[in-house]
Amino acid sequence: MSKHLSDKDLASIVDLITRMRGKITWDRIKEKVGTDLGFPHAKQSLMAYPEIKSAYHAKKSQRKDSADQRKQTDPKLPKDVHEYIAKLEKQNAELKELVLTMTKNANDQGVSIEWMETPFTPPWRG
Repeated sequence: MSKHLSDKDLASIVDLITRMRGKITWDRIKEKVGTDLGFPHAKQSLMAYPEIKSAYHAKKSQRKDSADQRKQTDPKLPKDVHEYIAKLEKQNAELKELVLTMTKNANDQGVSIEWMETPFTPPWRG
């Protein structure tokens, strides 16, 4: 049976919630309160305390805001990952085709693969 929480207990739980990392859920809070603090309570009982409820909503809001901010400020992240992957696969196929064409043309001109693999020396370097 869950006991009544004192102001000190409530402060400990609120502190625990503010320090939690990862996805925040009532089930995780209930589990952490039971294991870390030794206050076994039902989810509904924890949700009844306004201090705990407001800490939960503040943490949830903070995580959502930081995720939204990361999406907005990171220009390297593509908007549609599947579209971006398809674009890269198309570029890869085009480059493979170009290499095959160049290899065939070089072979037709009598240029060996070994010679083609040697780094290019600009004419002004001798």
